[in-house]
Amino acid sequence: MKTKRLLQTITALFIAGASSTLAATFTADYLGGSIWEQDANWSTTVYPQNGRTRPAPNGDPIPGLNPLYNVSINNPAPCTLGIGVRVEAVNVSMGSTLNINGSIWANTGFGNAGLITLNSTGNFLGMLRAGGDSNVVAGGEIFMSDHFSNSVTAGSHGKILTIAAGGRIRGAGNVNAYHGDDVRTYFQIVNHGLIEALQPVNPLRIFLTDDAAFTNSMVNDGTLRASGQGVLIFANFNNFANVLNEGGTIEAIDNGTVRVQHRSTIMGGTLTTSGSGTIRGGTDFTGGTLNNVTNSGTVAIGPNEIVHLTGTFTNNSLVRFEGTASAAASLLLQDDVTLAGNGLFAMDGQSAGIAGTDVVGRTMTVAPGVTIRGDGIIGAFNSNFTYKILNLVNQGTIEATNGLTIYVSNSQNSNLSNNGGILRAGSGSLLHFESPTGGGMVTNNNGGLLEALSNSTIKFLSGATLINNEGATIELDGGTIDAAAGVDLNGGQLVGNGTFTGPIRNNGGTVAPGFSPGKITINGNYTQGANGILNLEIGGTTAGTEYDQLVVNGTATLGGTLNVSLINGFQPAVGDVFNIIAPSAFSGAFATINTVGFNSTITYSSGGITLTVISSAGQLLNIATRMNVQTDPNQLIGGFIISGSEPKKVIILATGPSLAAFGLSGVLADPVLELYQGNTLIATNDNWKVPAQAEIEATQLQPSHDLESALVQTLAPGAYTAIVRGTNGTGIGTVQLYDLAQTSKSKLANISSRGSVQPGDDKAMIAGFIIGGEGGDDSRVVVRALGPSLAAFGIAGVLPDPTLELKNANGSTLISNDDWQQAAEEAEISSRGLAPGDTQESALAISLPHGGYTAIVRGKGDASGVAVVEVYNVD
Repeated sequence: MKTKRLLQTITALFIAGASSTLAATFTADYLGGSIWEQDANWSTTVYPQNGRTRPAPNGDPIPGLNPLYNVSINNPAPCTLGIGVRVEAVNVSMGSTLNINGSIWANTGFGNAGLITLNSTGNFLGMLRAGGDSNVVAGGEIFMSDHFSNSVTAGSHGKILTIAAGGRIRGAGNVNAYHGDDVRTYFQIVNHGLIEALQPVNPLRIFLTDDAAFTNSMVNDGTLRASGQGVLIFANFNNFANVLNEGGTIEAIDNGTVRVQHRSTIMGGTLTTSGSGTIRGGTDFTGGTLNNVTNSGTVAIGPNEIVHLTGTFTNNSLVRFEGTASAAASLLLQDDVTLAGNGLFAMDGQSAGIAGTDVVGRTMTVAPGVTIRGDGIIGAFNSNFTYKILNLVNQGTIEATNGLTIYVSNSQNSNLSNNGGILRAGSGSLLHFESPTGGGMVTNNNGGLLEALSNSTIKFLSGATLINNEGATIELDGGTIDAAAGVDLNGGQLVGNGTFTGPIRNNGGTVAPGFSPGKITINGNYTQGANGILNLEIGGTTAGTEYDQLVVNGTATLGGTLNVSLINGFQPAVGDVFNIIAPSAFSGAFATINTVGFNSTITYSSGGITLTVISSAGQLLNIATRMNVQTDPNQLIGGFIISGSEPKKVIILATGPSLAAFGLSGVLADPVLELYQGNTLIATNDNWKVPAQAEIEATQLQPSHDLESALVQTLAPGAYTAIVRGTNGTGIGTVQLYDLAQTSKSKLANISSRGSVQPGDDKAMIAGFIIGGEGGDDSRVVVRALGPSLAAFGIAGVLPDPTLELKNANGSTLISNDDWQQAAEEAEISSRGLAPGDTQESALAISLPHGGYTAIVRGKGDASGVAVVEVYNVD
């Protein structure tokens, strides 16, 4: 009964208006004693409640018929209010406490520099209501117990509640409304401090006003926080209302949750989370809105939850969709929106959707750095198309991990332009492009990538079409693209291994099967126009695994250009045949055929379009480098690379004593030879007759002096190093390498030597090499002389300015170079990735017929130092 009478009294107070009778205003100072309702605890000798006079037996009454009270709590003893009162104002000083178990209506507002607690146990209890501007100053706090009807609210429109820096409102209940309030008068809330939901059972709700007096319902440059399983809710009963959050932070920490719902809008600022905290949307149809917001935490959209976006949403962390089969998680665009940042939109679970709200064709731009990954639908994603289709511009990454559908529509100006972004079907997934109106377009533009990974399918349904333009790539990486309307390859390229179902119209692009090498299967027709290009690579004799092949289960209509090159060091033999296109039928022929490293003929038939090798380029068969061999680290070092698909048999020689027969003095008396792969010693030899004399003699390349060294080895493709040292001595020596398996499918792709260059012709670095083999065509080589750049590898005493000269077998100079950037072939050397690391180093490129050649490296101005000479067989 007491509680019932109390509630009736409080209700009557709030319904009654202010008296029109003249009244005097008094200051009621709290004197201690802990209880508000005890007269002796106040300087006025009556506890403050507007209109309440002092009883006559205690002395003269307070003047005036309706006294008004300004309440001052400035006492260390806490004051507890257990009833409902109405006063003019309330001020709580620093170090003082006011516990409100009942309620206070302060006509002209309140100020708080101490502690006010709201401790509701039912409706209209634990309430602080102000009819004027009110403040929580630095050091002040309003703390709310864990009850839904605690409230801090306004008694009239157009008033402002300010929380200063250092001020706080914390707990559970309501800011700007109270339980059962039908009038719903609101503050504008200006927060420079902290508003925090931290109770585990009941949320803290901030109700926003659409009052015309305020541009923004709330201005926050402080912190709005949910922590410790607390829930902070932004809501609005009527029209849309804003939180201007520029310079502010909204955060959810330690399992806290922030919900933006009921037509509320967050404008600007930053969202952050930690410790399993989340920012969430609303569970009502309208949801809340994020306008030009930056997310640095986790935004989670649960079943039947909605988050609206306007402006630019910068996501530097995670937006997670948590829909189920029967309840969607929805991200809706109210206007043209840009998704920016470097974060992830994780469309996990089921029924995840991104769409427009009220009109078709809103543009969603996915900026560079943004990733949308998962399942669900982008575009109109409910059965009656209440949510609208989008015009999508992708510069980031959109990736399907199971089943992702993107809607496109020509008639609704809602297509997809992949402008430098990535559209990917992840391994084993489905990526669908579908049109609800029977026609839509996916355009892959400059820098864009459409990619189907292993066992995935990209499918174009309901008339959706694919166009690939200049600079864009369609990549099959073990997956399938199914496009009934086919693709117009107007530029760019189609590459990889996989299947394309539908016609390919190569109007001006490039088709290149494999990743060195591979196969593309076309279930449909292949048409290559005059500007189309087909690039094929040959690295062996098996179609699809060693050389590129195009399988056309339809008609191949040919024109344009065919380019064929060799890879992996493979050297085809004259007469080798390669079935490069396997069509069901064919017409036409290539207008231009380019081959690199060999010559061929093309045979056209429905059984297969084949390439036959009629001649090939020569290859490096031998290198021999002569120089002055000194002690470590200036010993003679020869490097070489074997490329191709088969092992190669070679012989390596280290000579010294026999050079005296050619008029050289100071020769290396007793050379020792070591062979390494990386840091692993493979073999070594001192005197060649021990232990493999017979094997070496069988090559007919044995040294002429017993103290010279030799090794015969069969080596897998890779890089090797031969080192020549003297046994207790120095002098002029050579390292020589010979190819003993010239018809194998591997070749010497690069040979080099390192050592000390001294003044004088007899102490220059002299590298001889032979070009030969079955191929009769010229061989393109790049020769380099390096010195200064060796210092970066810890080599001391490098040759500061090497010069390079190339001679033929007759001793005639063919070409020379001092600084490589002065060479006529500078652009070619750079494009092949062989530019020296220093401008004073030398390089040249030249095509050479079969025969023997000598590269001579000297120091400019008779300088001396360590240098390297290299020969690359590039074609």
